[in-house]
Amino acid sequence: MENNHKNNNNTLARWLNNDLTETELKDFEASNDYPMYKKVLDGFSKLNTPEYRQDEAYSDFKNKLLHERDTKGKVVKLSVKQYLAIAASIALLVTVSILSCKTTYSTGFGQQETIILPDNSEIIINAKSNLAYNKFLFWFNRTLTLDGEAFFKVSKGSKFSVITDNGEVNVLGTEFNVISRGDFFETKCYEGKVQVKMPNITDTLVSGEKIRAKDKEVSQLEKLSDNQTPLWITGTSKFKDVPLSFVLKEFEAQFDVSFDTSDLDFINKVYSGSFIHDLVNIESALENVFLPMRIAYEYNESSKTVKLKNLKTIE
Repeated sequence: MENNHKNNNNTLARWLNNDLTETELKDFEASNDYPMYKKVLDGFSKLNTPEYRQDEAYSDFKNKLLHERDTKGKVVKLSVKQYLAIAASIALLVTVSILSCKTTYSTGFGQQETIILPDNSEIIINAKSNLAYNKFLFWFNRTLTLDGEAFFKVSKGSKFSVITDNGEVNVLGTEFNVISRGDFFETKCYEGKVQVKMPNITDTLVSGEKIRAKDKEVSQLEKLSDNQTPLWITGTSKFKDVPLSFVLKEFEAQFDVSFDTSDLDFINKVYSGSFIHDLVNIESALENVFLPMRIAYEYNESSKTVKLKNLKTIE
């Protein structure tokens, strides 16, 4: 058993010094212990500690093993401090791996995706949206990040948080919808209660309430016109007193088009209405949005661009 230990350490020392033959290297890489040694070595290379400390630790570890090669069978005994240093390196590597292990979902133009989280919470993600969470830490910290729009049916349990660039939503178990696109932010509560945190305000919504902010300026709490699930889930985007600039972003997300508003002089006008996500009939959606607002549009199918103009400028 002692000879096996000596041979293993001798092989490990020669591997660190790049002295193994091609055959020996293949045999060593095929051994059961190779993955562990490789992780330890990689862990040292990824440490962010001051350079002189990292080099000294690695050099000491390597020299100990190289020295053993010439000790005629003497077993290398590492001190408690050295064992702790190696254990700390492995722990750091595992920690970094866990913290960086994110599951990400991204939807394209006109797409939706439904996902089930490990706690059986359900999320329906709207078009052109990104959602991410850490699958290893989720049981300890039910936190997700969102850029875009999603509807949540949260299973009861510990605090559930949705983090966006515009605000944070915290719940225990409920149904709610979150939009965060550009400088526009809105949360609607359909069941239970949700806590909304923004830079200048923290508020609690109950079922049937919503809160909205543009450029982090918050409007007052409002009642929902109905307490059903969002219409976008079934293929219709509906708005009430929403800035036209946001409506254009939603339209772009559903139809993969871009808008030219250089000839439009009231881009901040609000819009109430709806359009259907019918990719075959984009003209109908354009009419529903712009004709009631007396905005003329010119759609270029080849370039997928829509130029908007005030009707009074059309000759």
